[in-house]
Amino acid sequence: MLTKKNVFINSLIFSGGMLSFVVLKKNKFCYSVEWCRNSWDLLNLFGFILFPFPFIFLFSLITYFLKESVFRAWVNFAKWWVPLQIFLVLITPESSGGYF
Repeated sequence: MLTKKNVFINSLIFSGGMLSFVVLKKNKFCYSVEWCRNSWDLLNLFGFILFPFPFIFLFSLITYFLKESVFRAWVNFAKWWVPLQIFLVLITPESSGGYF
């Protein structure tokens, strides 16, 4: 069941994972440890997969203090709006670099 508490805790955990990958990539740790140098592409993949979770954490923090009925309405809206928005962005042509 999708509850406010579950969404908040999961987004917090995955956001922490994203933060740890950023720290691994930015520090000198990855340059001195053999497994990290060999798995650089894997770290990039995990970073790409975990990229949306800080934003999900922000929205879950905002919706955590809402009433349960408002949270349910928000989740029901997001279930169809997010895939539709992703589809619309993917089919929209790229700009030609002009002013408009």
